[in-house]
Amino acid sequence: MTVCCVLRSGGDYKPEHVSHLRDDVRRHLKMEHRFVCLTDMSVDCEKIPLPEKWPGWWSKISLFHPDIPKPIVYIDLDTIIVGPLDDLALGHRFTVLQNFWAKDRIGSGMMAWDADLSAIYSAFAKSPAKFIREYVTQDKWGDQGFIRAHTPIEPERWQRKHPGKVVSYKHHCRPGVDPKSQIIGKPVIPAGASVICHHGQPRPWRTPLWDMHKEIA
Repeated sequence: MTVCCVLRSGGDYKPEHVSHLRDDVRRHLKMEHRFVCLTDMSVDCEKIPLPEKWPGWWSKISLFHPDIPKPIVYIDLDTIIVGPLDDLALGHRFTVLQNFWAKDRIGSGMMAWDADLSAIYSAFAKSPAKFIREYVTQDKWGDQGFIRAHTPIEPERWQRKHPGKVVSYKHHCRPGVDPKSQIIGKPVIPAGASVICHHGQPRPWRTPLWDMHKEIA
């Protein structure tokens, strides 16, 4: 089992966020696994150099390079693990997120596969600049839009396969505000949840959940 993350220099995410995710995975994934970061930076874990200089989230397409060992569980760096992962880790030909905003779209923040998906990498590598220009609309958005359009296997969805296990911070966990005091309360972690995806702003380290989840580990 290979658990992967991707860190491309120049963005909000730093090597310490890789270490944070690595520690979360170690805490909650009991089966034998290797934690690997595809990156162009120095990180405190096993490293695979990014084979291409694709910018931002497009670096995630490198996950589908045929040399990356499978089975793979990929987790975005804006993810917080709060519960067991073993029941989520195995048994995937290809599983992705159902987009938290639009049910007919997918999300690439957490993916798992044990099939040959190198066709995704090969298709993008033929003309990366062209696809980066094209995938900027709501219907064709970023890496997740490209993956959806070029996968040789129709992916399953985490939320259907493991209901309640993979949730959104914005949709399911954000703290309420007391109407009298205007004090912001603690985030709510849904019962049974194992993975909390932040997908965009706020970044996880800018939320109370960043420190709070360590207390319940």
